[in-house]
Amino acid sequence: GLAEVIKHGAIIDAAFFDWIEHNIAHRQEFERWGERAREAGLVEVSREIEAAAGKLEEANEHLRKGMGHL
Repeated sequence: GLAEVIKHGAIIDAAFFDWIEHNIAHRQEFERWGERAREAGLVEVSREIEAAAGKLEEANEHLRKGMGHL
């Protein structure tokens, strides 16, 4: 019934939130790695790491959109 729908919605909502938080932490770490690579003169490596960080942000945008449909 309705209680099951609410319970499953809360579980899914929590999972989306956890993944977003997880991705944010990884994105921040990637940004630090990218900065270190740039400081070491590894510009191409830095660009690739920053691109990976951008993909994590993209993933978060999709997760937020998904949450909006709950």
